[in-house]
Amino acid sequence: MSDSGGLAKTFETLMDDLTSCATMETLASRKLTANGTPKKKKQTTVKLDAQISNSIGFLKSTVSHCNDSRKRDRPDVEIDSSDAELSKLARFTDCMGLKPFQAFLQYVPRLVNVVTLAEAIPVPGSGVTLPLDLALIASRCSGAYFAPKRFSAVQLAYTNPRARVLIFHTGRLVGTGTNGPMAARLAISRAQHQLSTEAGVRLHTKNFAIINQVGACSLNATLECDQFANAHPHDAHFDQQSFVGLAWRPARECICCEVYSTGRANLPGSTRERNLQESWARMLPELLRFSSRSRLLDLIPDSLKRVHFTQNNGGRASVFTDSLRPKPPAAGLLDGWDGAGSDGDDFPDDHLAALGL
Repeated sequence: MSDSGGLAKTFETLMDDLTSCATMETLASRKLTANGTPKKKKQTTVKLDAQISNSIGFLKSTVSHCNDSRKRDRPDVEIDSSDAELSKLARFTDCMGLKPFQAFLQYVPRLVNVVTLAEAIPVPGSGVTLPLDLALIASRCSGAYFAPKRFSAVQLAYTNPRARVLIFHTGRLVGTGTNGPMAARLAISRAQHQLSTEAGVRLHTKNFAIINQVGACSLNATLECDQFANAHPHDAHFDQQSFVGLAWRPARECICCEVYSTGRANLPGSTRERNLQESWARMLPELLRFSSRSRLLDLIPDSLKRVHFTQNNGGRASVFTDSLRPKPPAAGLLDGWDGAGSDGDDFPDDHLAALGL
C-alpha cells in the first residue's frame, strides 16, 4: 500500500506541473476570464487578412528597397569600344585563327576540357622516393578519392579552377576538366602545393605538356547525319544503334568531329587552340552544307568550301555545287589565234589591202 500511495502522490505532482505549464502557455497566448477559463476566440478573419496583406506589402517594399540599394551601389560603367581600347585587347587574340569566323563569331569553338601531363620528381633531402605511397597521400589530403581496386591513382578535385588531378605512383600527374592551358597549369600547381602542405610529399614538376584538348561548338541547326555519312563513306561513320552521333575524322586535320543531329559538336584531338580553330574552319562548310542553315555558305570563301567538298551528296541536292565548279577563263581578244611565227599569210589579200598592209 505504501508503494501505491507514493505512486499516487507522484502522479498528482505530475498533473499539477502539467496544469501549471498549460496555464502559463494559455496566459502567454491569450487572456483568461475571472474564473480562470480562457476567453472564447473572436472572429478575426478580417484582421488576419489585413495582417497578411500588410506582411506582403512590407515584403515587397523590402525587396524593392534592396533592389534600389543594389542599383545605387553598382557603378555605371560605359564600355569603351574605341579603336584604341580594342587595340589593347587585340593582343589576347593575336595567337588565334579567328579570321575565317569574322562573318559569324558564334561558330568559334570554345575549350571545354584540357588534358595535361606532368612528371613529378621528389625533392632531394625530403625523404620521399618513387614509387609514391598513394594510400598515405589519400589519407592525408582533403578531398582525395582513392579506390585502388577500380583505378590505381589518387584523384584530387578542385573548384577554382574546376579540375581534377590524377596522381600515379610513378610520379605522373594528369590534369583534366579545365577550360584552358593556364587553368590546367594552375591545377597542377595546386596539387603540388597540397601534397607538400598536407601529405608532406615535396615534389618538383617538369615536362608539363598538353596532350589533348576538347572543343565544343553548336551549328544552331539540325544536321542530316545519314546523308553526310553517305557522302563521306571513307572518313565518316554513323550508326544510330551503337552511337547517336556522327563521327567524322577527315584527312590532314588534327581534330575529330563528333556531331549530333541537333547540331552540337565535340572536337577532340588537338593540342593547340589555334590548330583547333583552323581545322574547324575548314570542316565547318561541309557540315553546314548538310544542315538546315546552308544559306550561311554564301559568307564562306570558296577556298574553304573546296577543302572537304565531295561530289557525292548522299541523296541531297548540293547548295553550292555550281559555285565550286571551275569556271572557264574569260575570252580574250587574241584567243584562238596563235600569232607566233606568223607573217600574215593566213589573211586574205583584200583584208590586208583594206588595212593598208
